[in-house]
Amino acid sequence: MSGTDGNEPIPESIPVPGSFTPRRRRTTFSAGALGLTRQYAEGPMGIRTQNATRRRRLADDSLRLIDDLTNRPMDSLYADSLLDQRPRSAFTVWATRVIVFVICVAVGVAGSVVVQRLHADPRKQQRDWYISRIEEVSQRSDALTKDVSDLRGQIDALSDQVGADTVDPTQLRDEMTIGAVAVQGPGISVTLANPLAAKSDDASSSSQLRVITDGDLQWYVSQLWGAGAEAIAVNGNRLGIQSAIRKAGGTILVDLTKIESPYVIEAIGDGDALRAAVDVGGGEGRNAVLEQAGIYPKISSQKTITLKAAEPKNLSYARSVD
Repeated sequence: MSGTDGNEPIPESIPVPGSFTPRRRRTTFSAGALGLTRQYAEGPMGIRTQNATRRRRLADDSLRLIDDLTNRPMDSLYADSLLDQRPRSAFTVWATRVIVFVICVAVGVAGSVVVQRLHADPRKQQRDWYISRIEEVSQRSDALTKDVSDLRGQIDALSDQVGADTVDPTQLRDEMTIGAVAVQGPGISVTLANPLAAKSDDASSSSQLRVITDGDLQWYVSQLWGAGAEAIAVNGNRLGIQSAIRKAGGTILVDLTKIESPYVIEAIGDGDALRAAVDVGGGEGRNAVLEQAGIYPKISSQKTITLKAAEPKNLSYARSVD
């Protein structure tokens, strides 16, 4: 109770024991304390109390997973890592970005290489090897053929030097007939070319078009031989007694030489008779079929045609008769 005199202190109505004297303490919190998902407080008797997000006691253990996913979706270690809010330097940020970019590029390149190898034809390497071998053998054959022609020229030159004035006409005629020597004379040329649409990249449309075949070339050559042609060449390849025009896959061959459109057939002989054999008269049916497919044979007379000698053939079984 307080006294009547204003100078006297007012006594406490209820004295406070010294053990319950309030204590003022200063607490330091981390800068990331607000990111905590769990907070604890100790009561006056040291009893720890937990906030409302603590795990509820569930009688059924099968519901604990659902309870964790609903009330605590964030992992405890990840929640603790959020407390580290130390600023990172610009060098660290850009170094991390560069490393991640390089890793992504490397993974992308490796994935592209794997996909290409999976889609690659395993037989392509073998085919390329065979193609290279064929080209190598063809080049060697061409070189040997050229050497044979050069040696024949040298033999003829040496024969002239030793004074071979007389020439056996029968032997010369036989050599001209079989294509063993180069010949020159008047005649005609027949030019055949595939339609322009057949040269397009659209394989589905070009495969349905009519193109020149080995049978067409054989027909024209047969007509010219029958009309009295003395020498014939197809795209510069002289036809001899063992020459053949055939087809291998989609390629037309004269002997072993590949030829392509346009196909030029040159024949030495009587120009009028040869033209009549393949022009409107003798070749009306064949020419009409080709013209319907957009192929127009071009026949022209030539005053002088020069045909080289045919490639020599090896004889394995034939022998001369004494």
